[in-house]
Amino acid sequence: MEVSTIIKKIEQAFQVIPERDARALIGPKEFLINFIFSYFQDRGTKSLASIRRSMSALTGRQIAPSSFWERLSTNRLKNLLSKVVSSLLVSLGTTIGVGSELLNILGVTGILLLDSSSSSLPTRAKKDFPAPRNNVAPAAIKLHLLFNLFGGIDWFDLSEAKMHDRKGFPPLNLLRNKLIIFDLGYFDFQLFKDIQEIGGFFLTRIKENTTVIIDQVIEGVPKKFEGYPLLDIRLPKIKSKIIEIIGTLEKNSKPFLSVRVVGFWNPMQKRYHWYVTNLIVSAKLIYPLYRLRWQVELIFKSIKSSFRWKDLSSSNKNIIYSLTLAAIAGSMIAHPIGRGLILEKMENKKYAITVQRNVIVMVNVARVLGKYILRPIKNNLMELLKLLEIFLKEFIEPNANRRETSLMRVVRMAGCYSGSRS
Repeated sequence: MEVSTIIKKIEQAFQVIPERDARALIGPKEFLINFIFSYFQDRGTKSLASIRRSMSALTGRQIAPSSFWERLSTNRLKNLLSKVVSSLLVSLGTTIGVGSELLNILGVTGILLLDSSSSSLPTRAKKDFPAPRNNVAPAAIKLHLLFNLFGGIDWFDLSEAKMHDRKGFPPLNLLRNKLIIFDLGYFDFQLFKDIQEIGGFFLTRIKENTTVIIDQVIEGVPKKFEGYPLLDIRLPKIKSKIIEIIGTLEKNSKPFLSVRVVGFWNPMQKRYHWYVTNLIVSAKLIYPLYRLRWQVELIFKSIKSSFRWKDLSSSNKNIIYSLTLAAIAGSMIAHPIGRGLILEKMENKKYAITVQRNVIVMVNVARVLGKYILRPIKNNLMELLKLLEIFLKEFIEPNANRRETSLMRVVRMAGCYSGSRS
């Protein structure tokens, strides 16, 4: 998909917002667009006052503090942002033409990364957003995120920080024919079974107290251990070996689910790390695939820093949601543009792109993109495309020629390319 097409899809997603409102000098669409992109662009200490000043500069109109507060603190702006984010999910929810070789080898149609992260709030917000530990941060909001490695954000949810990760799991229908990678916060036998039954694939670590009965040894340990609990056997002295078995997860001392378990030696901790999956690929790929989960951590890091989600200074529930939705919208826009541009201009670097650098570039082109969305004319589009091309190399991991990215390593090991980093 050409990057110009992606940009036009983004502009169309904002068409769900009405242009005019007889009660306001600045119409809903203009206000919302400038609100989002002023939020990204301000480099100073983030505050509502700084956003208001940036919006006044962009619109050329003086916005009174009381009027600005009124528009942010009611449900309307939050609901309009929700409509835009939902529209972006629909219009950008397809894979951006990258990674088809790897997906075919894995036998899946997508690689999804799931995690959650919290942002602290002022103490006054603890009624709506209680934190799990009052002595650390009395109030916090939690963002649950499902990230498509070759597309962008596929699903998200917002909750109080006290809510357990397992309760923030995406709808199962989003996982059909896809591989979802998640950490121990979502470890649940029934979840594994549900994903498998709808035709999805999972990959995660194994909790240390899990009972896995060895049904079949594939490699790494003697076959005499078949029938024994995996985590109780004496492991081989040659710690560099990969251990692979087919085993049965036991729940309440009863067989529950047959799974594939692969172990890799961790030289730092001097023990094996165990991974459970139903994906049928070479065992050597399991750990490198799991390492891709770190990309979703980088998404959170970029949202907190470049999109300033960590600077939620208000205790008003609607404002907290609005600022969070603005940051999510920015991330949803950034990744398809970055991947689309690299695929179009630097196809040989498509696996060296990083999620953090997508967002950094987006912050630098935010005002020009906002200008095009507000007035989608050819001149504005050409100005945006020219600016993006100036930043083209900024999308790429600068050390990719000397050191593989995690994704480059998986692609090479899977046999998608010979290993050239040109």
